Parts: sequence; structure tokens; C-alpha cells
Amino acid sequence: MRLAILGVFTACLASCSGDDHLRGDVSLSDDGKTYFTVIEDNGEYCYPIELDGNVWTHELGEIMEIAPGVHTIEACGEIQFEIPEGTVFKFDYWGP
Repeated sequence: MRLAILGVFTACLASCSGDDHLRGDVSLSDDGKTYFTVIEDNGEYCYPIELDGNVWTHELGEIMEIAPGVHTIEACGEIQFEIPEGTVFKFDYWGP
């Protein structure tokens, strides 16, 4: 019985683990540089997408090099988020 409870507990912990980045998926880059992409838009009426006050002219999913640190994205609302150095940040969550 203890082993069954321990197994369920371990499975729950594994399914709850993540990279602790609410706004997107973050992984280490292959070359140590920092990259960013927008995977999902904020709806068909929320354009243009702006990153740090500049219109994001790239396609959804197109990965671009970026400086690490705090950035602001806008499209029917403004969101601040942090991109860690040496990672690929795939922005996909516009919610609260």
C-alpha cells in the first residue's frame, strides 16, 4: 500500500514540474545566445503585436535573437516578462 501511495505521489510531482515561466516555454539554447519567438497571438483582433514598443514584424514561431532581461509585449494588453540569458523563450500565454 505504501508503495502505491508513493508511486501516485511521485507521478503527481512529476506532472506538476515545469520551468516556472508562466508566459511561455523556456529551454537552453544550443549556442548560449538568447532567443525569443511568439508562438500564439492574442486573438484575431489584437494586432499589431509590439515587443518593447516596436511592432513584431516576424511570423508566429519565427525565432529571433534578443537581449536577455525584462521585456514588454503588447497586443490588447501589456505584459512584462523576463527572458533568462542563454535560452529560447517561446511566448504562448496572454492570460492573466
